[in-house]
Amino acid sequence: MLTVSGCNFHSSHPPEAVALYNKIFHWKIITNTENHAELELIDSSNFILYFDKANSHCPTYPGTLSLKIHDWNQFLNLDSNRNLLWMKHFTLEYRDSKNRYHSWLDPWKNRIWIIEADEK
Repeated sequence: MLTVSGCNFHSSHPPEAVALYNKIFHWKIITNTENHAELELIDSSNFILYFDKANSHCPTYPGTLSLKIHDWNQFLNLDSNRNLLWMKHFTLEYRDSKNRYHSWLDPWKNRIWIIEADEK
C-alpha cells in the first residue's frame, strides 16, 4: 500500500522554520532538531510538513505547499501576531485576483500557494 506522508521544505535552520510555521498555522511540532523538524497539520494528522537542512545525507531543495483557505483576510486578521509574522517573513510572488489564488515565498524560498475557496 502506498501512502502520501507529507511535503518536504528546505531550511538553513529547521528550528526557526518550524517555529514560524507553528506560530502562523498552529500546526503541532513533532520533531525539532538542528537538521530536521516536522509539523503535523492539524486538519490532516496523516500529513507531515518536513523541514530539512541540506547535508551530504539529505539533499533538499525548496518545496511547495498548496493551502485552501475560505477567507484569506479573515485568516490573517484573526491574530495580529500572525499577520505581522506573515508580512515580515513571506514575500508575495504572484497574485491572480480573478481566480483568487496567490503564491508566497518564505525566507528559505519554499512556496505556499493560497487558494481562496468559496464558502459552502
